[in-house]
This record gives sequence, structure tokens and C-alpha cells, in this order.
Amino acid sequence: MEERNMREILDGWREQNQSIIDAVNAISRGQLLWKPAPDQRSIGGIARHIAATRLGYFSEFGRPGVEDYLAQLPWKEMPDGSQDWDDADIPIEDDPAALSAWLSDTWDYAEKILESLSVEKLFNTFPWPTEKGTRQVPVQWTIFRMLHHDFHHGGEISLLLGLQGIEGSDLQTFPTHFEKYALAEPEADSSAG
Repeated sequence: MEERNMREILDGWREQNQSIIDAVNAISRGQLLWKPAPDQRSIGGIARHIAATRLGYFSEFGRPGVEDYLAQLPWKEMPDGSQDWDDADIPIEDDPAALSAWLSDTWDYAEKILESLSVEKLFNTFPWPTEKGTRQVPVQWTIFRMLHHDFHHGGEISLLLGLQGIEGSDLQTFPTHFEKYALAEPEADSSAG
């Protein structure tokens, strides 16, 4: 039996990314920038954060090609002499086209990584520096954290849409996610439960 890659296994993640892109493109600039409180992120800020954080996770386990993306980030020197970046310094929060491109580009990169990963490769480890020392972390943990991160913040976008009275996005209802699946026969459908 041919082993499937992680892109095939986690196909719904791609759909989640597309739902975020569709939501960003369906609203006005004012709706994109609206915040429920001054110290909270807007939909645009959350979308930017989702895309940028993917790069942070991929850079930790040194996937090929991540350097091209990291070079686009606004790096700055920290007090301890190290280099870091903050996604809030990427000036695209109010630009649906730039946000969509950033979400698409980082997802395309994520998809390439997922295509290269078999279930067996998920258990490979890599060093992850922490305040208490370097830990050997499995690739599986990193993929799960990225998946969790995208879905958590996608939920925040859904909530912000709802708070603004915007309804009907796939983040809220998932109607188009089912279109790729065949309709069940009436007998089979009645036994589902």
C-alpha cells in the first residue's frame, strides 16, 4: 500500500487557509481593521500573524527554502544582540491583496513541506532552543502546533466577523468544503448518525 503524505492527510488545513483568504477578500478595509478593543488584533492583524507564524515554525526546523521567506521579514537587533522580528512590523494589515498573497505564499510553502513528509518522518526530531535548554522536538509536534495555531486564529477571525454582523463566510459555515464529496445514497444517508 502506498503511503500518503501529510498534505493529503491534512487536506482540510488547505481549505481553512482558503476560507481565511476568502474572508479577508470579502470585507471592506474598515471591517478588516476593526478591533473589539484597542489592545486587540484586527482581522487583518490576525491574518498577517497566521502567515508570519508559519515561517517562524518552519525556520525552527530548518526546512529548505525558508530563508527566502525569512529574508522578507523586518528583522531587528534585540538588546542581547540576537536578531528577531515582530509580525506587527509587516505593514499589510489593511491590504486585502497583500494579506491574501502572504497567506497564499506561506501556505504554498507549507504544502511543499507537508508533501515531503510521510507519517514515518513525523517522528524525526530536531533541536529547539528554550530558556531551559535545547530540546529534541519531533516534527509531528511542530506540525500540530502550526495546525492548532491556524485553526485557533481562524476562529478569532470568525468571531470578529460575527461581532461586526458579517455572516456567511466559510469560516462560519463550511458550505463549500463539502462540495468535493459525493452525495450519499438516501439509504446510506439515513443510517448515518
